[in-house]
Amino acid sequence: MTNRFEYTDEFGQRLAITPVEREQADEAPALWFTTTDGGWGGTSVKVPLDKLEEAIAGQRDMARQAGGQPAPLRRRLTEPEHDRAWHAIEGLDWKTADPDTVLNSVLRALHIDPPASPLAGARIAAEALRQAAQSTQDDFGLATGSAGPTATEGAGA
Repeated sequence: MTNRFEYTDEFGQRLAITPVEREQADEAPALWFTTTDGGWGGTSVKVPLDKLEEAIAGQRDMARQAGGQPAPLRRRLTEPEHDRAWHAIEGLDWKTADPDTVLNSVLRALHIDPPASPLAGARIAAEALRQAAQSTQDDFGLATGSAGPTATEGAGA
């Protein structure tokens, strides 16, 4: 059984979405979006799963515009929100911070939930574990990468 989503319009033109069969173990998971004109012509685009929410957001924006609705309004951050975001970034360890860590720190500071995608959830869980480990190291005065007290230190020597 093949996983597949298909939509056919009134003219026989079809949109099909299927998982990409990965050829390499380290290849990022993705989806194929394929269109046909009801015959042999058509085109495809490969959308990596970490870009899927962006593609869906773009589709929603196009749907709003097609329906005559204006684009969502932008709002200016309040001073307290700006301060929380600034301090979330300021407190990061820039030797180990990656874009996901920065973004998630800012979102948490602003009390904004990230997208509910499996990839985003995994990144947030990994970040929470990293922060918990760092907090534990800080609480016990352990240096990063330290294996903890030696047998003689633990024995009270």
